[in-house]
Amino acid sequence: MKTRFLAILMASALGVTSLAACGGGGTADTSGGSDNTSGNASNDTSAGSEDTYNVVMSWPNLTGGVPEGLADVEAAINAITEPEIGVTVTLEPIDFANLASEQSLMISSGEKLDLIVSVGTGVSSLVNSGSIIPLDDLYDQYGGDIKNACGIAVEGGGYYDNTLYGIPNAYIQGESYGFVGRKDIFDKYGITIDPDKMYTYEELEEMFATIKEGEGSSFYMLANITNTTDLFTIMYPVDTLGATTSSGVLLFDQNDPDWSDDTTIVNEFATEEYAEYADMMYRWAQAGYIAPDAASNTDTTETLVMGGNYLGQMNWTTPGVEESFSTGTGYEMVAVHIVPPRIISL
Repeated sequence: MKTRFLAILMASALGVTSLAACGGGGTADTSGGSDNTSGNASNDTSAGSEDTYNVVMSWPNLTGGVPEGLADVEAAINAITEPEIGVTVTLEPIDFANLASEQSLMISSGEKLDLIVSVGTGVSSLVNSGSIIPLDDLYDQYGGDIKNACGIAVEGGGYYDNTLYGIPNAYIQGESYGFVGRKDIFDKYGITIDPDKMYTYEELEEMFATIKEGEGSSFYMLANITNTTDLFTIMYPVDTLGATTSSGVLLFDQNDPDWSDDTTIVNEFATEEYAEYADMMYRWAQAGYIAPDAASNTDTTETLVMGGNYLGQMNWTTPGVEESFSTGTGYEMVAVHIVPPRIISL
């Protein structure tokens, strides 16, 4: 019964939750009727009724603490799911920088966790550890609305080893990347960001140089370098194929308007692009764009930018990121698009 509820919930609340995987503890089960979808595989119910199942869902948190309005989001979801399918939802906010490790700890310790987000973890490790279950049977039985709304996204990003393990966030069909920074600082130096333009790193460096000259030695361009798992995969068009960079990546030709058809898996660290990236990071550090304590400072981007001495961060630049960072930092933020949108593996 639990898996039935979870499958319907994913179909009905996909646009709200932006989920990437269904969490579970123990050994992955291929049967659609398995009860093994929760971190503690219990029959817990919510306080409302013995027929109501409470789904605990991880919620990537960019602001620290409990996000303002989180209870309102829960209430809005539950107003739909409880009368329709007998399910209530509890959102478990987890700091984004610690998302992978915290989810892994919750699952391994048996703490209740039904639905998780796989970003930063890699589906392969979740599958190999038995943390998530296959969703093929559930998808076939209950996922008709998902197929109709975003079947292409599921086909492109939900499968691992020909088995469905996740429902991608399909409010967009591709992630774009670049730099997200304080609009008031850009405005101060007469820098207007065109939302429809794809910028180059040379152009971004020119902006950095202008701002650094005006703001002085104690103002930095990049916040939170330490908590970025692999900055290269944000700054260049890379697909880790649902795993990690250690097993090889697809590196697309950013200068090809139609993208590259080359499917050769390469060693990221042996590419010309990575050498260019390393040189750029050294150059930025020497120019004072990166703080001297960047390797040890574990504060979140929001905390650093909120303090007033940082411009922003290399980040995804898809719709909603400006609003999200603006809420978290207290400053109006603007996105500088550099890497064109692309769909990659989970």
